[in-house]
Parts: sequence; structure tokens; C-alpha cells
Amino acid sequence: LKKNEQIGALLAITLSLCTQPVDDSAQQAVKDKYGEKMSKMQQGEEAVFVELFAYSCPKFIKVSLPDYNNLPSNYDHQVAYHLQQNIFLAEVKQQPTLSMLRSYLKLYTTIKVSK
Repeated sequence: LKKNEQIGALLAITLSLCTQPVDDSAQQAVKDKYGEKMSKMQQGEEAVFVELFAYSCPKFIKVSLPDYNNLPSNYDHQVAYHLQQNIFLAEVKQQPTLSMLRSYLKLYTTIKVSK
């Protein structure tokens, strides 16, 4: 049940960033559960992206072991998670520019080139 909710949250993020046709029942289920959050994400609220990403993302691990004998007092054991979250947020911040560029490309493909 929790995996289904996590998948639903990831689908809500995906549909908010890039609308693509999906199965009607899946889309309705996501809208019923995450409709308000999806509208906030479409308006660009990063806090909602962070909330849903934190809930639904897979667990990230660091590929190298820390030196447990010499750990600094401020060592963050969730370094890999924070790195992935920062990368995800950077991608989210690029989406408005990409959607504007996509609309221009659609416009230019409709213009005839004949002279």
C-alpha cells in the first residue's frame, strides 16, 4: 500500500512537470489524492516538490564508506539524499524555461518556410 502511494506521489510530480497522456483511471486517482498539491507544483512551489520527493524517493546511499574513526561532529549521514534532492530541485527550476521553449518550438513548427 505504501509503495502505491509513493508511486502515486512520483506520478503527481511527473504530471506536474510535464503533462503527458496517462491512463484515465491512474490520472483520476492521482488527481483525487494529490490534486491540490499538483496545482501548487504547477505554480512552482518548491516546498511541495520537496515534500513529495522526500516521501516517495528511493533511498540513496553513498558509494564510499566514511571513516568512522575520524567523523566530524557535523557529519551528515544523509549526504546522498541531500545531493539527489538538490539535483532534483535544480531540474524543477529549469522546467518553466523548458516549457516556454517547448511552446516556441511548437509555434515555429507550424510556420511555413516557403518563400
